[in-house]
Amino acid sequence: DVVTVPLVNGKGVKEIVAIRAVKSVPVRCITVDSPSHTYLCGEKMTVTHNTSLVAAIFLYLLICDGEANPSLILSANSFRQSQIMYSMCSNYLRSIDKKGKYFRRYRDRILFPKNDGKIQTVARILGYKTQSEEAFGRTVTTIGEGNVRFAKDDTDKINYQIIPGLHIFGDFAFPKFLTAGYKLGVVATNDTSLDSVPGGVVQPYFFKDAISLKGFEAFWDVDASFAFNYENFYVQAGVNHSSFGPFYNDSAIISPNAKHTANFSLLFNGKKVSYTQAMFGLSAASPVPYVSPLDQVMLASSGAQPQRTLFSKKFLSIHSLNAQIFKWLSASFYETVIYGDRFEPAYMIPVPYMITQGLLGFDDNIFMGVNFSVRPIQNLEWSNDFYIDDIELSQLLKFYFDTKLRGTFQSSIKYVFSDISWLDMLRINYTMVTPYMYAHCQKITNPVTGALTIAPLTAINYQEYTTAGEPLGLALSPNTEQVSLSLSVTPVKWVKVTGRGSYSRHGNVNESLSPIEMIEYLNAPEGYFTTDGTIHNHQNYFRLGNPLYDSYVPSAWEKFGFVSQDTLMHTFKAGADVDFVTPDTKFGRLSLSVGYTFEYIINYGVDKPIFIGNGGKYNFSTDLSEEQLLKEVEKAMLDVQQALADWRANLTNRTNHYITVTLKYEW
Repeated sequence: DVVTVPLVNGKGVKEIVAIRAVKSVPVRCITVDSPSHTYLCGEKMTVTHNTSLVAAIFLYLLICDGEANPSLILSANSFRQSQIMYSMCSNYLRSIDKKGKYFRRYRDRILFPKNDGKIQTVARILGYKTQSEEAFGRTVTTIGEGNVRFAKDDTDKINYQIIPGLHIFGDFAFPKFLTAGYKLGVVATNDTSLDSVPGGVVQPYFFKDAISLKGFEAFWDVDASFAFNYENFYVQAGVNHSSFGPFYNDSAIISPNAKHTANFSLLFNGKKVSYTQAMFGLSAASPVPYVSPLDQVMLASSGAQPQRTLFSKKFLSIHSLNAQIFKWLSASFYETVIYGDRFEPAYMIPVPYMITQGLLGFDDNIFMGVNFSVRPIQNLEWSNDFYIDDIELSQLLKFYFDTKLRGTFQSSIKYVFSDISWLDMLRINYTMVTPYMYAHCQKITNPVTGALTIAPLTAINYQEYTTAGEPLGLALSPNTEQVSLSLSVTPVKWVKVTGRGSYSRHGNVNESLSPIEMIEYLNAPEGYFTTDGTIHNHQNYFRLGNPLYDSYVPSAWEKFGFVSQDTLMHTFKAGADVDFVTPDTKFGRLSLSVGYTFEYIINYGVDKPIFIGNGGKYNFSTDLSEEQLLKEVEKAMLDVQQALADWRANLTNRTNHYITVTLKYEW
C-alpha cells in the first residue's frame, strides 16, 4: 500500500505503509533506456528503479552489516547488464567518498579494505557471441608474481627463497546451470626447502617433477573446478586448495595452506538448514622417505634432501549439517574420516561415520566436530570450532580432565570498526592442538602371525592426517597452543597495513612418558617410531621391543598431558604487512606487498626425536632371573637419562628474521 505524505512546500513523497503477501506469478526485472534508468510503475505511477535498490542493498551489506570479509556478487545475464548495476554502486560511492580514500573502485569490482570486503560483477556467457567483452565478461585475469623471502638465523646464515610465477585464471558461466573456474600457471624457485618459512607454516606449492632453468626449478601450478546448480542443490568437483568451517584462513579440518587436492562435494542449501557431503582425494606418502644404501651415498655427496614418493588411494570424506538457529547464531555438526588403500562408497552415504566404521571393522581414522558463530552485536563476531579425534567422555562427565582427549579447539573474535575511519579490523585468535592429534599409525599384516601390526615409518601411511606427507589441517604440531592478534588499518589511499603478533608454546609429549614407556621406545626396532612429538608421532608402540606385540602407549591412552612437560618451546612472533595497490587502468594493475616477521624461539629443537630405537638392545626375557632383569632395567634407565640429557643439551635459542617481497602485475 502506498500513500502520499504532504510536505510543507506543497510537494509530496510516497511512503510504503504496508506489505502484504500476494499470489506468486512470473515476474521479470527490467531496465529502461534513459539517463536515470527509472520508470513509472503501478496504478499510482511510482517512480522506481530495480538496479538502484539492488545497488543500495549491496552497499549496505558491504559497509554497514558488520560482517568480516563480506564477498558480494553482482550477477547478470550479460556483461552490459552487470555493468549497469556496478555503475550504480560506483556512483553512490563517488558521492560519499569523492577522494577515493575508503573505497577502491576497479572496472569489475569494488574493494573496501576496512573489512576486507568486496563487490564483484559476474556475467553469464550467452550462446556464441563473438564480441570479446560479451564472450569473456572480463573474467580472464593474468598475474605475474614474484615472491622473495629472506631468513637469518643464529648462525648468521641468510637463507633466501625466490618464487616467481605467471598465472592465468578466471571463471566462466555456461548456459543453464554450469560454471567453471581455472588457474593455469608456472611457479619456479631456487630453493625447495622450508628454511625461509616461519614455524607453523606449510609451503602450499607442489615442488615435484621439476624443470631446471639456470639455477631455478620450475613447476606446474594448476587448479580447476566445475559446479552445477539447480535450485537449492549444488554439485562441485575440482582440483584446488580448499577450506572448511568458520576459520577460512587456517582451518583445523582442511587448511587452504595445505597442498591442493582433488575434491567432490554435494550441497543442499535450505532456508534454515544445509547439508554438505564431500570427498577429497589425498596424496599418500610415507612419514619418512625410503632411501636405499646407494641413494644415501649419492644424497650425502650432493647435499640434497630425499624426495617423498606420492601414491593414490587415500581419501578424506566429510559430511556436515549446518543450521541458522537465530539471526545472530549459526551452528554445525560434522564428521570426517581418513582412510586408504581402497575406495569406500559407504562413506558417501549420509549415515553417521561411527556406524559405518563399525560395519567396516573400526580400522579407519574418524573425527567429529561442532562449530558455532555468534554475533552479539552488529560489528562483532565470535567463532568457535571443536574438532575431536578421541575422547574419554565418561571421565569428563565426572569432571576428571586428566584423561584421554585428542582434538583441536579454535576460537576467534573479529571486530569491524563501525565508523569509516583509518581503523579496519581487529582479530584475536586462540588455537589448541592436543597431544597425538592428527597422528595415526599405519597397520600392516604380520607375515608370522597373520595379524595386523604397526608398519615402519617408511611404509605408506593412509591413516595419518596428511596429504603428500604434510599437514592437511593446522600446521601447528600436536601439544601446542597459540594466541595471535592482528590489526589492519588504511592510513592513506591505496595503502593497507596489517600488524600481527603471536605467542605459542609446544612440548614434546615423550618427555612426560613413564620410565617404562621410554625404555620401550629405546628397545624398539630402528625405523618404526619417531619420538619428535610431531604429526608423525602416533600413540602406538611395541611391548618388550617385539613387533609381534603392539599396543597403545598407556600415557597417551589415559592422560591428557597438554603442554605439561618440563621443557617447552616458546615462540614469539611480531611483524607487519604493507600492501600498495595502484589504481586500475586499461594497462592493468600493479601491487607491491612487503612483509617482515621477527621470530624468537626459546628451546628450539624440542620437536626433535628424544628416543631412537636400538633394535632390542635390552633383554627382558622371562627366562632371566630377577637380579638379571633388574640389571637390564638399570642399564636401560641409564640410556634413557642419557637420551634425555642429549636432547636437552641440543636445545638452543634462535632469532629469525623473515622478509617477504611480492610484486604482482594483474591484467
